[in-house]
Amino acid sequence: YPVNATASWPLCAGRNYPSWNPGYPYGNPAHYTYKSDYVLDRNVNEVKLALSYILKSKYVVSLGWEMENINRSSKQMNSQNPLDPNFPDSPYTESYDDTTTNSIFLNFNGKPFKKLSFRFSFRYDYTDDPFEFERAKYPVGASVNATYDVWQYARTITGSADPENSYTAKLSLDFTPTKNLILGFNGRYSDQDNDDADWDKDILSFGANLIFQLTEKLTFNLGYEYQNINTETPAVVPIFDGWAGCVTKTPGGGTVGCSKDRVEDDIEVHVVNAGFNFAVTKRLTIFGDAYYVHSEEDYDRPYLGSIDASDNPWSEFDVSDYSDLEFDEYRISGGFNYNLKENLTVQVKATYADFDEDEYYMQDRDADVVYVTAGMKWNF
Repeated sequence: YPVNATASWPLCAGRNYPSWNPGYPYGNPAHYTYKSDYVLDRNVNEVKLALSYILKSKYVVSLGWEMENINRSSKQMNSQNPLDPNFPDSPYTESYDDTTTNSIFLNFNGKPFKKLSFRFSFRYDYTDDPFEFERAKYPVGASVNATYDVWQYARTITGSADPENSYTAKLSLDFTPTKNLILGFNGRYSDQDNDDADWDKDILSFGANLIFQLTEKLTFNLGYEYQNINTETPAVVPIFDGWAGCVTKTPGGGTVGCSKDRVEDDIEVHVVNAGFNFAVTKRLTIFGDAYYVHSEEDYDRPYLGSIDASDNPWSEFDVSDYSDLEFDEYRISGGFNYNLKENLTVQVKATYADFDEDEYYMQDRDADVVYVTAGMKWNF
């Protein structure tokens, strides 16, 4: 929202403000005012080239390249120090940034035996100038009496959730030992990093499934999935003592401090599912399934050794406990499909779910849920 740049804002007792800007104790209000562009206002261009080759009628190899360019308007903090008397009226500079992702990929599919098929793929993505906030956190060297725009300028760590480099490999296998049994396996590994924001992420997932057709009308399925996400990233923890920000801690001096540490976050998820499908008649089919999900998260405690423990509120509890999460979910559902006509089907499904949190964030959220859904499908 716009701010009245000519307003006389009340002074705060005990603070010394820059002599060149005495009329604005919190900095020039114009420094906080600018027209924000809509986040989805952008131009996107995509190009893809691929070459496929068939080997001995059993294998297909594909090589390719993709490019995606996103052009968007943005505003970033001016690179000039706000304490400079020649600082411009607005600390933000408007720019039209281009985020370009170049990707190369390899796909290899085949059926070496009559009962075995596989699919393998590898992909590398490089993103030039991903979506980033260049001055996101950890101000260094700013005075405790500094105004907001000075703190903004003093921040030294870039923030971003988008990777610069991403390597992804996938593999899936399908094996049919008999005509009524299908065994499947899938695996995926991804390594991502962003050097500007100083984070790394590894994602590993794999699973197996079984489909067994007992009769022409009755089919069973059973599956298991596992996922692990490991992230290493800087953590900046501000320590407040009547002020705000990150400067050198002075015990008893009424200033502020902060700590920066590289922490690790690890998430594990296990999923087991089973189900059946039974065609009672040509019109009526009943089905049911059950799921069990177990999830855990382990978060490192940031090291705060550089902060005076006597004035450190974080020393009174382990912040990592707030992210050491663990919960179980049990879900059972069943229902039926009924064909009123050849192109008209109705479905009714009932589900019961139970959520059990062994370790929770702020409060225990154990819950039981029952819900029923009904729908209709019409093929034109």
